[in-house]
Amino acid sequence: MTIFRNACFLLALLLAACTPVKTLAPVTSPTLRSGELTPFTPPARITPSAASPFTPTPLPSLTPTPLTHIVREGEDMFGIALQYGLPLDALMTANPTVNPRAMSVGMRLLVPAGERPTPTVANPTPTPLPVRAGAPVCYPRLDSSLMCLVVVSNTTATAVENLSGVFRLRVNDGNMLDAPAVPLLNLLSPGNGLPLTAVILPPTPQHFELGFELTSALPVPEPNTRYLDAHIEGLEIGVAPDGLSASVKGEVVMPPTGASAQTVWVGLVALNAQGRPVGVRRWESPQPLPSGQRMAFSTMIYSLGEAIEKVEALVEARP
Repeated sequence: MTIFRNACFLLALLLAACTPVKTLAPVTSPTLRSGELTPFTPPARITPSAASPFTPTPLPSLTPTPLTHIVREGEDMFGIALQYGLPLDALMTANPTVNPRAMSVGMRLLVPAGERPTPTVANPTPTPLPVRAGAPVCYPRLDSSLMCLVVVSNTTATAVENLSGVFRLRVNDGNMLDAPAVPLLNLLSPGNGLPLTAVILPPTPQHFELGFELTSALPVPEPNTRYLDAHIEGLEIGVAPDGLSASVKGEVVMPPTGASAQTVWVGLVALNAQGRPVGVRRWESPQPLPSGQRMAFSTMIYSLGEAIEKVEALVEARP
């Protein structure tokens, strides 16, 4: 029995000797120096400066895109300016190579994108003078647009210029449709009436309530250097039998002294039997008019609806 146990023990030793021994790497501790501590430094915090706060870059504002108008038969530059609610001078400035008296059908005109300034302290809204606006009226046209007219009378003793206003149409659903009004001339002398017009392009409302608001009427500053003292002589008006048109002719006369007129306009307004405006027209001189000289004019004016009872003529001359 003892011999058997000795043999088993010897066999176990032999087996252990044949098994490879795994060597473990020694673990080394970092060497610490006594009396030395490494201070902890927190990361720096970025504080925005109050003197220069972050300001987001504003987006660029959109620039209104100009339009192109193709001249149709029977159109003139003044009527085209009315369609877009622009002064004639603005349309002429946008088309410096176009002769307003020699436009052909199919000609392309650049229509500037008008924009009303926002009133500020530096650009206040002018207070209109106490001129009187008559009853506004709108007429449908063959192209389904509306032509709106109103006559503003100068009851003051001061010449007035730069008239402007807004036609307001209240439609059945309660919404308001505003159309800027353009004067036939720049100058409104005391005792005269000047038509303001607007064209509302289709689609137009069939039923509406019409109103008008005068937004600007400024006194001509003294001394008056912007307008010349021209007048009309020999005015002859011939109304057609059906009352839908009238021929107008006469002469513009300049005073014997003073500057020559580089621009001469004759503004015509046709009125019905009740005194309401039914048509407008503006004649423009083809050339300057020297002082002491006279220039004949002849044109036609047409009614937008009711028969023409009479035609009134105004003149404006500028150096």
